[in-house]
Amino acid sequence: MRVLVDLASHVAALKGSGDPLIMQVEKDYNLGESAAINGKYVIPVPEGTDVSVDASTQVLPIDGDDLASQTYAELLSRFPQYGNIYFNPLMTQANLAEIDETATFTDYDFVPPRTYPSRFQSGRAVPPDSGIAPNSTALLPVNDTGATPKPGMMITDLIDLTPYTAGVGADSFMVYWMVYEFETTDDIAGGAFGLTAGTNEPAIRSIVEVDQEPSDLQVYISIDDGANWLQVGRLEPISFCCKATEIRLAFRNNGNSKLYVSTFGLMF
Repeated sequence: MRVLVDLASHVAALKGSGDPLIMQVEKDYNLGESAAINGKYVIPVPEGTDVSVDASTQVLPIDGDDLASQTYAELLSRFPQYGNIYFNPLMTQANLAEIDETATFTDYDFVPPRTYPSRFQSGRAVPPDSGIAPNSTALLPVNDTGATPKPGMMITDLIDLTPYTAGVGADSFMVYWMVYEFETTDDIAGGAFGLTAGTNEPAIRSIVEVDQEPSDLQVYISIDDGANWLQVGRLEPISFCCKATEIRLAFRNNGNSKLYVSTFGLMF
């Protein structure tokens, strides 16, 4: 299930005017299916969870009573072995500020090791000139024009677990994410002559349902501030031999097209 929200009202809400308008609730789409999404964005509901959406449902602010918080609370309830969940729906300036634009990723699978810079697309996190929009944060395609290919890379800032764990930290984790692709048709305003004569077609932006664990996407967790990374699976448990009080997540795109990260979360 996914919830469609009006983008213009979202922008207005970020400026302090009202709440984003929920337009409709949709079923899950099959892999490869697309749907026009001009002027809207998607709040995904994790598979297997159940949330109620009505006229009183809150989208912003993200304060525990909103839709995104409800979906992640439902996700956490599916896995009683975990007591806490951190999530980032990438919907506001504060969400984007939790991504470290200066972080690098060291890949020890190569000799000598390769270091990759952050390479992702999003809006600006600092108001009043912020420009973030939901569903618009993307891992860039791999840049293979240089001597060393550079994958798309997005790394979180340090995520502090101490407020959730009374300072103790955690040693068992599970990561969730939701990614999409987008397709956009050409905006055609044909004149009187040529191949497009008499044609007047708007550009249609469509969201595409994709495999959540494609071969070109790798997701990692680090408990030592990025000195070492461990690849994780989606909704697969991972445990360490010691408790960590701070962690980072990293998302890597080795493919040839943009991959849009809609939301991600961490249970511990």
